[in-house]
Amino acid sequence: MPSIETLDTNSIEMILNHLNDLMEQRRDLLVELDRSIEDGDVAMTTKKVFATLANKALTADEPLPGKYLIRIGTTVAKAAPSTMGTHLAKGFIRGGTAIADKTKLDVFQVAQFACAFLDETSNLRNSHSLCDDIIDAFGRAKESFENSASRDDRLTVAFDNAAQAVNFARTNECNATKAEGVAAKQEHGAKTVDPCIFLVALILKWISETIAQELAPDRELENAE
Repeated sequence: MPSIETLDTNSIEMILNHLNDLMEQRRDLLVELDRSIEDGDVAMTTKKVFATLANKALTADEPLPGKYLIRIGTTVAKAAPSTMGTHLAKGFIRGGTAIADKTKLDVFQVAQFACAFLDETSNLRNSHSLCDDIIDAFGRAKESFENSASRDDRLTVAFDNAAQAVNFARTNECNATKAEGVAAKQEHGAKTVDPCIFLVALILKWISETIAQELAPDRELENAE
């Protein structure tokens, strides 16, 4: 089914706010993820980034999603000047630049942003924050977005598929063979899987759920009218 979903600055802001709410609700899990990384603060840095964005009215005078995402990158750079925060900031800026002239984002433009974002954050390879397993997970997510764009998938499907691609890399890493074992490790055994891969998959899943619950019904109503 061709996608009828598109994102504008208001819907991106809604996604960011919802992600911040979810991260606050799962704060204990994020703390546990960071404890599993030596000298790690990846999860809480990510939470800090979304909390900062949720408190900024960035969309008020910026109608173009790409330029809005570039502005997000600038905000992130100031709010979280760590190695992780810097690469996240560069990811937003690089991704936003790739789609800077678009007024709304369909699955093709979202894939362009995601691929540029993932290319930039993959530069963390040289940081202690990421290892080859995570780079492999990012590569699978990038390929998944490219495939979704070629099929003109719905945005929810695109993000679900990307989350599954990342989960595949994580499942291989922890050698989980049973579905119930994977589920248990996701919710109760963060130390048994790479926490960064876990976090990426979780965020992709949350974005898909936000689009499905908060945005897609509005889009379908507009289409019916």
